[in-house]
Amino acid sequence: MEVKYSRILRQDVNQYNYNEIDIDISKIFKEICELWSADINKNQLRRINRRLDGPGEVYWANQTTNKFLFMLINSDKMILNNVAQLWFEILFEKLKPGKDEFINFIKTEGNNVDENFTNICGFLIARLDKEDSEKYVDGLKSIKESNETLITTPFNSCMDYRSWKNAVSCLIWIQAIFNCARIYEENTNLKNLSEEIEETWINTNRNKFEVNLEPLIAFASRIKENIKNKYV
Repeated sequence: MEVKYSRILRQDVNQYNYNEIDIDISKIFKEICELWSADINKNQLRRINRRLDGPGEVYWANQTTNKFLFMLINSDKMILNNVAQLWFEILFEKLKPGKDEFINFIKTEGNNVDENFTNICGFLIARLDKEDSEKYVDGLKSIKESNETLITTPFNSCMDYRSWKNAVSCLIWIQAIFNCARIYEENTNLKNLSEEIEETWINTNRNKFEVNLEPLIAFASRIKENIKNKYV
């Protein structure tokens, strides 16, 4: 079945300019939806997403979700938690970089890649069934707590700068996810978790990282301001 999907994509990619962000690929999505099999598992879905996305796995996450995955849901070929499994598996990987890597919050000219991706994850937390939502929140909470420990350990910023900086980036990103979810629906637990991160962030040497963490900080700050305007 995946071979059929790939063939459809190659034919349409040759016909259209796939590099244009605003390209209309609804026809591709509709054809894939018609061919969709109930036997497709989460690993196969992720491989299909890689073929759909182009340069990475989340560059077109917004369009893939709104124009394709929701089409599958509306056709009763997928449930919302299948979408969450795809995006949160990728999110958790992005929040746990390799030993020699930095967390990379991607923003390109004309495409707010990880801003859109973060909004999707927040939307899913707000709209999933309570049990499913709590599972992903608990996963983020576990990552949050381990990174808070790393940040508050004395001299870690000097002894292991990469890990320390990644921990700061990770916490800011998780806070942005929680706050994105709160924009769709206020949640006391998410509010408390966000405030805990804020307190940790305030107690770090913020000035040392303000410039290096752009555009992540700018995005997280904008979301916090949206929350303030909505609920205060």
